[in-house]
Amino acid sequence: MKSVRYLGAARDEFLHEVAYFTSVSPQLGQRFDQAVQKAEALIAEFPEAGFPFKFGTRRVLPGEFKLSLV
Repeated sequence: MKSVRYLGAARDEFLHEVAYFTSVSPQLGQRFDQAVQKAEALIAEFPEAGFPFKFGTRRVLPGEFKLSLV
């Protein structure tokens, strides 16, 4: 199983989105965090999951939210 890591400003962006969704609704913030964690687990276990993306990377969409993990 591979590890998942955030590069550059990606971690800050994730934390900002968690804070935003939580400010809208604590349950929404929790659902967002859980969706990202589920996508991270999928990526860690199956590195070839998702869709081909730029520069040989892959992109996974975490559920109902309009963002992707690359």
